[in-house]
Amino acid sequence: MTTDTLPAPTVATPVRRLGHLPGLDGLRGIAVVLVLLYHLEVAGFSGGFLGVDIFFVLSGFLITSLLLGELHSRRTISLANFWLRRARRLLPAVLVMIAVVVMLAPTIAATAQGGLRWDAVTSVGYVVNWRFVVTGASYAAESSDPSMLGHLWSLAIEEQFYVLWPLVVLIGGRSLQRRARPSTRAITLAVFASAIAASAGSLALAFDRFDPSGAYFATHTRVFEPLIGAALAVAVSPAQYSPAQYSPARYSRDRDGATGWHDSVTFLAGALVVTLAVVTLTFRDWRYYQGGALVVSLATAAMIAAIVRRTPIAALITDGRAVGVLGRVSYGLYLWHWPVIVWFDEERTGWSGAPLLLTRLALIAALTTASYVVIERPIRRGRVRDIDLTARIVFPAFAAAAALVVAVTFVATRDSEPLPDYLDEGGGVRQVAGNGELPALALVGDSVARSLAPGIEGQARATDRAYAQATFGGCSVGQLVRVDEHGDPFHSSQRCIEDTRTAFDALVSGPDPDVVIWYSQRERYGVEFGGEVLAAGSPAWRDAVFADWDATLDRLTAGGATVALVLPAYGDGTSTTACEDDGAEVILARDRCRSDTGALTGGSLRAFYREWAVDHEDRVVVIDSVPLVCGDTDPCASTIDGTPLRPDDGIHFSPQGARLVAPRLLDEIDRAVAKRASV
Repeated sequence: MTTDTLPAPTVATPVRRLGHLPGLDGLRGIAVVLVLLYHLEVAGFSGGFLGVDIFFVLSGFLITSLLLGELHSRRTISLANFWLRRARRLLPAVLVMIAVVVMLAPTIAATAQGGLRWDAVTSVGYVVNWRFVVTGASYAAESSDPSMLGHLWSLAIEEQFYVLWPLVVLIGGRSLQRRARPSTRAITLAVFASAIAASAGSLALAFDRFDPSGAYFATHTRVFEPLIGAALAVAVSPAQYSPAQYSPARYSRDRDGATGWHDSVTFLAGALVVTLAVVTLTFRDWRYYQGGALVVSLATAAMIAAIVRRTPIAALITDGRAVGVLGRVSYGLYLWHWPVIVWFDEERTGWSGAPLLLTRLALIAALTTASYVVIERPIRRGRVRDIDLTARIVFPAFAAAAALVVAVTFVATRDSEPLPDYLDEGGGVRQVAGNGELPALALVGDSVARSLAPGIEGQARATDRAYAQATFGGCSVGQLVRVDEHGDPFHSSQRCIEDTRTAFDALVSGPDPDVVIWYSQRERYGVEFGGEVLAAGSPAWRDAVFADWDATLDRLTAGGATVALVLPAYGDGTSTTACEDDGAEVILARDRCRSDTGALTGGSLRAFYREWAVDHEDRVVVIDSVPLVCGDTDPCASTIDGTPLRPDDGIHFSPQGARLVAPRLLDEIDRAVAKRASV
């Protein structure tokens, strides 16, 4: 029988299916383990997120195989039955998981509950990936708390594919049956190739090196992966399926009776490509977006093809009992692993290292097992006790369950609060008019300065003093691209450069302050300069950053202002002496002067600030905020006279702390500026 057409049988025949292949379970198990290791931040698995790519390709292959098998045998596809099977397979477990997560809402920060609420609602509707795209949610943001439902973006894309793809297969398959020609398969695969190229191309075009999250989450930029799996299913037409050919007890041979050595080469080549990608790529690596994801997906398809042909080497790697079990429970494992990792963190438990890891793994295993045994397997069979889970029962029940989960979500997050203003990454120049009797002030800096701003503004209003503010969360005052410990630009870097340049120029040309308060801890990180990444504190970093500060100083003092450089205060419990008495070159040899994020500690940054300011004493006065914030205590206290200085993060100023510190800081600045003017 030719495989170039889909002949219509004269009578209804049983649906020909691919049959159960342990190797596909094994591949699914490997994929979920990669994701788990990635989220646990295990060394050597920086590309473990590629497990999701493997899932996408495998899903496209399996779903299309089922649809084509039904179309070939019955000349039609029962969409209701298909969606019923998908609903029984997917909805119960995810609704239970979402319900459990939202009931934990009272245990997280009130400012994070609002985000969790809408993550839950859009997850129930399988559109959470587009919520992330539209709101600009960043997979790479280093300052935001991760959502316990953030991993459901991938399930949203899969479900969107499951809703639309059966319609495409039904319409396209019927059309091909009516116009069957020897070239049918070639034309079909050409259409697939065009769609795959368009989607992969959109991923490459949407890539933003500062934050590729939008490209990563969108449906149209990722649909090429299930389409590659679907194309593979078309290439091995359902007309070829038979229980004997794909029996787990035997291996298939090619048409010439050869042993299929080339299948082994194909599998090993695909496995090698995926392995290299897992150990070398990172989420923000341009290579992944501009061709890498496509290559990994094609390599996955090659592995699937070898598994389907029962290639011995493929069976050796993917037919193992352990990976097979993981594959069968992979859905529940994927659902529960991320909430456990996020909720059972070091801060909440007080544990770290092996105890924390083992606790997380034990909880993930228990929840995965419960999900599979209690929820997934019974409902998937289509009958619970004496109840047949038909469409008339399932769809109304699931609609009611979804509505209940949404209601529970709103109740559980009723005490949510908006994010503090200092975490708002927007900005611009904010002005307060004064009577002109006191020198006009301006404040520039990062989110810490922004948290202090209400106190300074309140003091300015109380004294009828002109005041302007240009502070931006997540931004330094300089114009260099800041990078994280991996050498990747922070997601806000480009925005910061553009916004601060515009705001600072407007500050000088508009309010024209007499004193500019420079308060920024964001300068602690490494930078990009001259096409290279310069580690924080290195000699090259020092030269580049000092030159950047020089340019910023020129911009801020273009109208004749004096800059009050405020040395950043320490966080709660931080020593006020570490790194303080050493020269800027010496402190870099001391581990306590650099954090595990590759950034300088506050003490080290203070030393660099002092060194730089020495060469600009004609325009800069240095203000040490430590006596104002820490007093005489070492380490730095979290309160002054019973007043809490900071919120739970231990970094920013609380509203009470800002009101307490601001007048003290302004008094210090006025004295220092007056002293400099009298010299």
